[in-house]
Amino acid sequence: MLGIGDGIVFLMAAIALVYGFCVSISKKQPLFFKLSMATVGCLMLGYIFDICDYFVNVNDPEGYFIGYLGSIGSFLFLLTSSFGYMDGIVDDGSSQIKKYRYIALIGPAIAVALWIPNMIAEVSISTKVVYSILWIPAIFSLYFNLKHAIIPDMGFGFVRAIRPFNLAAFSFALLQLIHLTVWNFCGLIPLLISGTVFGASCIVMVIMADKGVKKWAI
Repeated sequence: MLGIGDGIVFLMAAIALVYGFCVSISKKQPLFFKLSMATVGCLMLGYIFDICDYFVNVNDPEGYFIGYLGSIGSFLFLLTSSFGYMDGIVDDGSSQIKKYRYIALIGPAIAVALWIPNMIAEVSISTKVVYSILWIPAIFSLYFNLKHAIIPDMGFGFVRAIRPFNLAAFSFALLQLIHLTVWNFCGLIPLLISGTVFGASCIVMVIMADKGVKKWAI
C-alpha cells in the first residue's frame, strides 16, 4: 500500500514528460528546457524501478534501492540547468548581489534540517549512505534555484522570465526531500499527500520551464 504514493509521483512525472515531449515536437527547445525534462524523466525511471520492486517483493525491502539513482540523477540534471553558464548570466558577481547569495543559503539550511532526522531514523546504514549522497546535489540545487528566484533583474528581462521556473524548481527539490523524509517516518495518508504534492510539482516545473523559454525568446 505504501507504494501508492510512489505510483502517484510516477503518474504525474509521466504527464509532465509527455507535455514536455509535445512541446519539443512542435518547436526546437533550448538545452535549458531539455535539462528540465531530463530532471523529470530521470526521476520517473527511478520510480518505475521502485514500483516494480513493490510487486516483486511483497514486504518492504530494507537498504539500498536502485530507484534512488533516479532521484540522484534528477537532482544532478536540475543542478546542471542552473549552475555554470546559467548562473553566470544571472549573477555577475557584483557586490550588489551579495545579500541575495546569503539569503539563498536558506535553501541548503532547510535541506540539512531535513537530512538530520533521516540519519537518526530506524533504517539501514546503506539507506542512510544513499540518502546522504542524494542530499549533496539537492543542497546545491536548492541554493542556485532559490538564488535565481530572488535575485533582482538587471534590466534585460532574463531573470524575470525564468523566475517562475526557479520557484517551481526550488519547490520540486524541496518537496522531493520532504517526500523521502515522510517515507521514513509516516504512514500511508501522509505519503499519499506528499506524493501528490510532489508529483504536481513535476508538472508545474516543466510548464514553467516552457513559459520561461517563451518569455526568454521574446
